[in-house]
Amino acid sequence: MLDALRSLLPGQFDRYLLRQVVWQIMLVWTLMLLVFSSLQLIGELRDMRADYQLLQVLWHSVLTMAYRAYILFPFAALAGALLAVSRLVAQHEITVMGSAGRSQQRLMLPVMQAVLVLLLLAVMLGELAGGWLEPAARDYRVQRITGQVSLSYTGGLWLRDGEDIMHVAWPAMDAAAQADFSGINVYTLIDGRLCGWLQADHGSHARGQWQLQGVRQLTLCVDPVQTQRHAALPHASQLSSDLLMTMALRPSLLSMADLHAYMRFLQRSGLDATRYRIALFQRRYYPFTVLTLVWLGLPLVLNEARAKSRGRQLLAGMASGILLYICYEMTESITGVYRFNPAISLLIPALLSLVFASWLYRRRGV
Repeated sequence: MLDALRSLLPGQFDRYLLRQVVWQIMLVWTLMLLVFSSLQLIGELRDMRADYQLLQVLWHSVLTMAYRAYILFPFAALAGALLAVSRLVAQHEITVMGSAGRSQQRLMLPVMQAVLVLLLLAVMLGELAGGWLEPAARDYRVQRITGQVSLSYTGGLWLRDGEDIMHVAWPAMDAAAQADFSGINVYTLIDGRLCGWLQADHGSHARGQWQLQGVRQLTLCVDPVQTQRHAALPHASQLSSDLLMTMALRPSLLSMADLHAYMRFLQRSGLDATRYRIALFQRRYYPFTVLTLVWLGLPLVLNEARAKSRGRQLLAGMASGILLYICYEMTESITGVYRFNPAISLLIPALLSLVFASWLYRRRGV
């Protein structure tokens, strides 16, 4: 193996290392996806109904797999890159590459290139999931279980509530993570005839009724036709608040294009768009976050003198990534509570991690 490596040309070193890293990341990513998909499938089996049997549960799991892969990729990239590099260190292949004139800094380039290639795939999966697959999965599941709700990003939310047919243009979530619906139209049918129309700027649902604001009401089944306006109006409902909560569009599930659209609408309507703005910058910083995770973990497994402590090195590398992830989650919560600018605050953990990683590289002589 060592003789074969010595015979490689400099460009082949890079390709060899890139293949090793890509293979390890794909292996870890696939295993993680299978494990978490199986756990999600087990949870879904408990919700089986007459129209939501095993085949429907499996299809729902397939539709949600793309977003799950997007969420798991940072950890898969970190674990796969550390496994690949630590194996090369343990087999002294890094030493052979160094004897061919490659510094450890130069050897990190193909590692980061491999991560970047798969990162592009993860970003595409995340945008595909947010733009189509996640809404389709949620719509499919709720329709199968209840038979009355339909959701599409282009058409909003359609549902039947007793004798009312309702359309919600923007089923969003507010800063307190509660469902807040905007652009509501209610069509009241009696014996198949349209007898009333109600339009509200926005509203919420609690304790068996809608609380609507900015209401314009038209009653058609009386003579003469009546028109009324209300600043606020309760409206009876037969729907479950828990069901409607599942249909509110969670910011983390939206694509960047949808996040932009929702933010513009909420801002025009004078509503709080904080959660959506945070989610937008999380999407924008996702590539930088993944690359930072890997870059922070690599110096912990590059020490040739400690090749026999491979397990401890891998554990330290994974622990550094988990700590960075916890810092990201804490920063997100703090940003939402104190209304910090997410464009700046969400960058702080990554920037501090880069400073710490630079110190580690210098200390280990990489």
